[in-house]
Amino acid sequence: MEKALDVYKSELQKKGLKVTNSRISVFMVLEENNDLFLSPEEIFEKIKNSNLPKCDRTSVYRVLSSLEEIDLVKASHFQGEASKYQLHLHDETCNHGHESHEHYFKCTGCKTIEAIGDCLSEPKINELNKLGYKTLSHHFEISGLCPECNSN
Repeated sequence: MEKALDVYKSELQKKGLKVTNSRISVFMVLEENNDLFLSPEEIFEKIKNSNLPKCDRTSVYRVLSSLEEIDLVKASHFQGEASKYQLHLHDETCNHGHESHEHYFKCTGCKTIEAIGDCLSEPKINELNKLGYKTLSHHFEISGLCPECNSN
């Protein structure tokens, strides 16, 4: 975690942003929950219930907005939900000719969101690339019940 925090601080400074308590708190929550997609409200609640430096809701929204602008966090938009955020400290350009892609399964029972590894849109993306379309991105969401919720 210390290495990731150092990378984060360095990236903030490179982008001309100050390393503030609010930015550190938001980072720590996102880093500790890096396998989850968190809404600003969930991030705020986790900060409020932790030993991290406190910040208000507005600060969480501002921090997320500024970090998204400089590509240190990534917002994902899921059907019927507020934007959810994850850290984005590395280049995630895929090898399929498009710069951003998201494939997810969202459980309608427990609301868990899981990334789907395969690029399900690759044939269409390749076709569009051949036609001259560039800087393509997409979001693909499958919803249903996860195995755990299905067994209840």
